[in-house]
Amino acid sequence: MKDTNAAHEDADDDHEDSDAVHEDVDDDHEDSDAVHKDADVPHVKCKNCEMLKLEIRRLKRQNRKLLKQVGLIKASVNGLFNEDQLEALKLPQGSKNVRWSAVTVREAMQLRCVLGVTGYNLLREKNYPLPTLRTLCYRFENLDFMPGILTTIVDLLEVKLQQMKPEERHCVLALDEVQIEQALEYDTTLKRFLGTISPELRKENVGTPYARHALCFLLKGMSTK
Repeated sequence: MKDTNAAHEDADDDHEDSDAVHEDVDDDHEDSDAVHKDADVPHVKCKNCEMLKLEIRRLKRQNRKLLKQVGLIKASVNGLFNEDQLEALKLPQGSKNVRWSAVTVREAMQLRCVLGVTGYNLLREKNYPLPTLRTLCYRFENLDFMPGILTTIVDLLEVKLQQMKPEERHCVLALDEVQIEQALEYDTTLKRFLGTISPELRKENVGTPYARHALCFLLKGMSTK
């Protein structure tokens, strides 16, 4: 009986050893699976990196293409618009944060003379970068009306004259010479001293540089304003 019990105990030990071996084998399989999983991770990461690199290269090509298109657009409008007009195009329509240059204001006045109020407003409605009529009136009121030849006004009259019909060009020119007191005064509007002889009329060896006479004139259209 003792021998039989020893045999059973040996058999149980063999079963336990067999189970231990199976557990070791299972552990080895789990370790092997973990190794395979670890081996797959770098592969997946590398694949994602390659996809990201391809996407970056695609975006760079697209960016270069867009920059080239922007450069072509800027080159095409540089000769059409001034710098302040280009800045106005970037702002929302009707924005009041535009500082119009003297060149743009002069060109806008020429368009106003040629197109009239209706045509000028139509351009602005089509988002053409132009100052408002109120801005033009304000800037026109603040033109530099210094004594002498007003070249700005002459240029505007020339533009307007080109758009007139022959019968509309008839006008009346009224002249009057008045005597003034010789003095040097400071004009707060122009922020300059006035009273000297105009450079266009000044002659050499004049006894006094101060003007004694002023010439006033009025130009009025006979059938149009």
